Amino acid sequence: VQGCRGAGVQRSRGAGEDKEDKGGNTTSSPPSPHSPIACLWVGNAIDQVRGDRHAHIFLLYVEPEHRRRGIGTALLRYLENWATQRGDRQIGLQVFQSNQAALNLYSQLGYESQSLWMVKSLNSNKQTGA
Repeated sequence: VQGCRGAGVQRSRGAGEDKEDKGGNTTSSPPSPHSPIACLWVGNAIDQVRGDRHAHIFLLYVEPEHRRRGIGTALLRYLENWATQRGDRQIGLQVFQSNQAALNLYSQLGYESQSLWMVKSLNSNKQTGA
């Protein structure tokens, strides 16, 4: 994920990255020791019930080849410590129901569902009688 800064985790030396040149040929390059492998983007939100400010996770991402190694857990624990030190009472986030891996991670760390986000698809091609 490009542009993610802050509490990130850097790639260690390992497999190189493939690149395609103008002729469509694929070449491998050595890995950069400073390429991000994970990202945590956090901002502030206001609790809609109590009115308290709290940390809100906008993005937690770990490169697929680095998943299931505890990186997401470590980033979330770091965030929990930071939010506790600044006096936050909770951390909020949104996650898609289809993202079972993320749901499992958050559940294991004590996150609970608090609301349900509902969506209705609108068919823009459908003509109404108005």
